[in-house]
Amino acid sequence: MRRVLALVVWLPPRQRQVFAYCLDGFAPREISEVLGLEEAAVRSHIRHSRERLRTLLTGSPPVIKDRSQI
Repeated sequence: MRRVLALVVWLPPRQRQVFAYCLDGFAPREISEVLGLEEAAVRSHIRHSRERLRTLLTGSPPVIKDRSQI
């Protein structure tokens, strides 16, 4: 967990903000209410944060499911 927290600084500001709420135990609905974002946007920020952190932790490139992202 300490490694994850150390890597959170490498997330973009909004992802970092949303992920911090997530780590504090807030549900996506609660985060969306606090930050004034759509719940889907919050879930997206959480997903992207996890993907980025996983990449930073493992050194592995993210899995691309859609070839249009290349």
